Amino acid sequence: WLRHHLREFTRDTLATRSLRDAGVFDSAALTRLVEAHYSGAADHHETVVFALDVALAHRNFCAAPPTR
Repeated sequence: WLRHHLREFTRDTLATRSLRDAGVFDSAALTRLVEAHYSGAADHHETVVFALDVALAHRNFCAAPPTR
């Protein structure tokens, strides 16, 4: 499900500016890991799921709400 159905959602979620600006992850390392996972070069399923969980928790509980 992660490799196919949630590919764009995962990439978009892990590449948000608020996540990069917060310094939650080493963005360059995470990008390489995600790309290796989605290209089939390596299986990083558990790490990608964990990163997605952390990113969603950050978005829901730590990031400032969007302005209207």
